[in-house]
Amino acid sequence: MRFFLATSGIRDMEVTMAHAQYTDMKHFFEQGLNESKRLIAHIAQTHIFDYLVPPSKMTFQGGDQLLLSDGTDKQVLGDLRIHSHALSQLCQKVEIRPEYIRKLLSRNKPWATKLAATNLTEHYANIEVPAGTRYLHRVVNGELRGFLSRRYHRHLASGPLLSAFMRACQLSGAHPVASRYNAVKNSLMCAKPELYEIDKSSSVAIGLEWSNSDFGAGRHSISLAVWTGRGTKWLLHDAMSQVHIGSVIEDSDLEASDNTHFHDMAAQESAISDTVNQQLTSDGIERVLDAIRKAHSAQVGWAQLRAELGHFLGKTQLEEAKAFFDESVEFLPPVQNGQAPMAWALELLGHLASKQDSTDRKTELEVGAGVILGKFLDRAPATAS
Repeated sequence: MRFFLATSGIRDMEVTMAHAQYTDMKHFFEQGLNESKRLIAHIAQTHIFDYLVPPSKMTFQGGDQLLLSDGTDKQVLGDLRIHSHALSQLCQKVEIRPEYIRKLLSRNKPWATKLAATNLTEHYANIEVPAGTRYLHRVVNGELRGFLSRRYHRHLASGPLLSAFMRACQLSGAHPVASRYNAVKNSLMCAKPELYEIDKSSSVAIGLEWSNSDFGAGRHSISLAVWTGRGTKWLLHDAMSQVHIGSVIEDSDLEASDNTHFHDMAAQESAISDTVNQQLTSDGIERVLDAIRKAHSAQVGWAQLRAELGHFLGKTQLEEAKAFFDESVEFLPPVQNGQAPMAWALELLGHLASKQDSTDRKTELEVGAGVILGKFLDRAPATAS
């Protein structure tokens, strides 16, 4: 893989900055292969077992931890542990506040765990649903990770979707650069191995982020992504977005081979390929670069920056942002005479995202940067929905 410094002419006084960013980004790309291997291994090791369970068979046990007995493969699986994501889904279905159940469990007292179990058991024993209603339980290693409706499209599966995305990116000249994953959600980022100069102090790489959850923790999506020479990332609008809703699952569907869904996957692969190809054309990349240049040239005061940032930051983080603005810190674009480029807000959100431990919060801030940048983007027609 060759890595290009695709600048518009580097002036002597800016060579150090440009090549420092070039070196950092080159390292960023070189680590991408290992990142993709780790994600592929994680998905391959996630063996999902699906069961259709009526609510009348769902009983919860207290004690040292909250467990679910749902009458499925009990001799093999035993009582199921409950992942935090599945616990939220269970609570929301019967209109119990998840925070209440979590607070009980956080006490680490048998009486509190039993109270949580009793609440859930009684709600599901008395839930008002049509006769014959069953829910999809997605189980991994004796843990309930997804509690979903029978219309959940389980064949929008991370393994084949990721393979299709990686093939399409390879054909478009994009390479893996980073991955994120946890027990319920996966994402991979691929970018063109080119660094584009925006101005004398900033440069970016352009690519796409693929994301999917096999447990109802998010849509299947492909988003435009921007990586900066400052080490931050922004996520623009979804170029492809699909909810996991399909036909009603029957018992026979759980027993059918995945080969039965070959034609469905072929259609998905075609849609992914079309999306990647359209977004990573020269014209598509230039649209993004033009938006970034506009954001760098648009000078605004703190009041306007605060109005934009207020959609994504709380009071404490806004106060921190104001301090950065007043001090004109080195890791953000310069503030002069009380004015800064709108790109200051993008860089700030990217910087704050890089400091987050929570994957979800990290993504929220990166998407926030993309929302602001999107206001400078000349839109093109969407490729898939």
